Amino acid sequence: MQPISSSFSLSGGGTDRLSLLAFKAQITADPLGSLSSWNESLHFCEWSGVTCGRRHQRAVELDLHSCKLAGSLSPHIGNLSFLRILDLSSNSFSQNIPQELGRLFRLLQLNLENNTFTGEIPANISYCSNLQLIDLRGNDLIGKIPAELGSLLNLQACLLSANHLVGEIPLSFENLSSVESIRVGDNHLQGSIPYGIGKLKRLKKLTVGLNNLSGTIPPSMYNLSSLTFLSVQINQFHGSLPSDLGRKLPSLEVLSFYDNKFNGPIPVTIFNASTLSIIDLGNNNFTGKVPPFPNLPNLQYLDFGSNDLGNGEEGDLIFLHSLANCTNSENLDGSFKEGLNLHKYVKMALPDHVMEVVDPVLLREVEETSSTASDRMRGIGNDKALECLVSIIEGHSPWNQEAWTASVKSLSQQMVPAVLKVENESCSRRQRERSLNCGVICEDGVGSTVRGDDDATVASPAPTALHGVTPFMDLTEEEFERIYTGVLGGGTVPVEKGSVSFMDASGLPGSFDWREKGAVTDVKMQGSCGSCWAFSATGSVEGANFIATGKLLNLSEQQLVDCDRVDSFRFALSISYSDQLDTITASTNNLGLHTSPQFEECDKTDKASCDDGCGGGLMTNAYRYLIEAGGLQEESSYPYTGKRGECKFDPEKIAVKVANFTKIAVDENQIAANLVHHGPLAIGLNAIFMQTYIGGVSCPLICGKKWLNHGVLLVGYGARGYSILRFSYKPYWIIKNSWGKHWGEKGYYRLCRGHGTCGMNQMVSAVVTKVA
Repeated sequence: MQPISSSFSLSGGGTDRLSLLAFKAQITADPLGSLSSWNESLHFCEWSGVTCGRRHQRAVELDLHSCKLAGSLSPHIGNLSFLRILDLSSNSFSQNIPQELGRLFRLLQLNLENNTFTGEIPANISYCSNLQLIDLRGNDLIGKIPAELGSLLNLQACLLSANHLVGEIPLSFENLSSVESIRVGDNHLQGSIPYGIGKLKRLKKLTVGLNNLSGTIPPSMYNLSSLTFLSVQINQFHGSLPSDLGRKLPSLEVLSFYDNKFNGPIPVTIFNASTLSIIDLGNNNFTGKVPPFPNLPNLQYLDFGSNDLGNGEEGDLIFLHSLANCTNSENLDGSFKEGLNLHKYVKMALPDHVMEVVDPVLLREVEETSSTASDRMRGIGNDKALECLVSIIEGHSPWNQEAWTASVKSLSQQMVPAVLKVENESCSRRQRERSLNCGVICEDGVGSTVRGDDDATVASPAPTALHGVTPFMDLTEEEFERIYTGVLGGGTVPVEKGSVSFMDASGLPGSFDWREKGAVTDVKMQGSCGSCWAFSATGSVEGANFIATGKLLNLSEQQLVDCDRVDSFRFALSISYSDQLDTITASTNNLGLHTSPQFEECDKTDKASCDDGCGGGLMTNAYRYLIEAGGLQEESSYPYTGKRGECKFDPEKIAVKVANFTKIAVDENQIAANLVHHGPLAIGLNAIFMQTYIGGVSCPLICGKKWLNHGVLLVGYGARGYSILRFSYKPYWIIKNSWGKHWGEKGYYRLCRGHGTCGMNQMVSAVVTKVA
């Protein structure tokens, strides 16, 4: 090892040392002690996360990824003139990315992924002409993508997904001659894909999904023979696919055109790309037949759903026989790890020759049900079950019920909890359009719920995730969100000032459930009122009070609906740390709480901050209101009405007082630790898949993490729950909803744990109560 000199000048190593200390000075939280070695006793080249060059004692790498650091990024970082790698990913850095990064002329890799940086992307990053990687994914960046980035001729990966970027994809991107990956999905971009991107001969991955892009795919894109990943889902693209697509893109592994306006036939050559693992063409306007496809050994996900495919002829479904070619087996169970969706594929009955292939492996049993919602479908999951696999009959021509019944009776004895939806001509158009891939048998114009028996004891493994008919199925997504959710913020995660709580996450139990300990009240019903935020906050207070007193009280959501008008940006708070609880103490002055509430009426133009009864609110605002008002009454003294009324709060009837609250870091181990130690947690999430949820572990493939619209209560977690969509056992969160016991699993929702699914880790808070 090269010896480290103890003397250095401010023009060299001394500058690096001072710059690193300035960086440390703006760190407000270091729960893992990652910077504990940054002191006078060691040369800075020996500090944790710092790597120096062999020739010069200068910092060439600063790697502090996943250290749970919080704070802002010091502009002095721009003085580390020899720096080649800067990796601060997966922390909790906030505020702006400093312009001074543009001074790092030697920088090769800039990785600030998965933080909460705000502001615009500094255009002078383009001065770092040697950059090979820019990774700013998963932040809260706004503004346009700087056109100057197009001058980075050495750039190999430009990763800007999951922010709030606007404007168009810069035309200058056609100059990125070395780029292999461009990812700008999950933003608010408009316009079209620049034609010149198709000239980037080294491009392997292009992700532009979840934006507001339109136009056609540039024809030059289909000439990129190196392309392996093409994802444009959930935009407004139109046009047809070239007939020679598969021949021109032979290396393609992922093709995701879901939810656009593409039309025309599915090219026969698409399956020439033998490495395809995901084919997602659902929710478009494709017509004609799906061609038979050859051996696709890597195929894991196939979606042709919600198109205009088929001509009403028996041969429309002949391609299903090709599925055996994907597995070298006639058995299809286990073939698709991520699922198979043929929903609304064809307007005809399922032919017998296809039934011979599909029935024994996709279905266990279908019961014709009556029109009551209490009818059940029996079925328990096993390791090879696939979820919601077949939903393809709209019955515009008569279907052979006799052949169907005979085929059902001959199904294998293997138990598979998939559900076949049979839609005949009497089913309402809206019901067909709004339902997903399973969960209803429609007969004589009536949709009947198909679900597991509420009273049955379910054997291990746990039920798989099922979606289908719920009380909300007849609503559009917009109606559903307006009436039955209620977390504010214009869809995006509200930005709040303050600190977060960090706890020791070691030694946590493998599974945990506050229901078993008596800290959770019965499932409640918010009704057609956007008051989910009040139920979420109240549930957290109920749990915290149980921990403090041993008493489980049913507290009043109506008090919050009627009386809470907190504006989170105009309600002046001083935030201080509680030495004993490591939480945020919220008060209206430095001396303590006011003795009477003094709120300003909400600014209705600022929807991201204003609690407004059935019009929505935020759980942290509710805590602030309860601190200011003095406390929360019981449900019995202030009952729920499901609509906003005059405030009838009576301080003499306060049952629980709130002492303080804390916001929890996005790290899910931190969330679990706070759940175990502080009680049930109030969280916000994206409820898009909850509208049709029936039961099981939900692991949606696409669920925006920045668009939170529903407040719920996190009450526990489990180590192993079976997810059909992921085709494996997954750890999961246990979530209490406020849509009554007849929704989901008796009012509860199980959601995949570990990946911030549906943004469940973005808005998490806990509360501490005191004796009333």
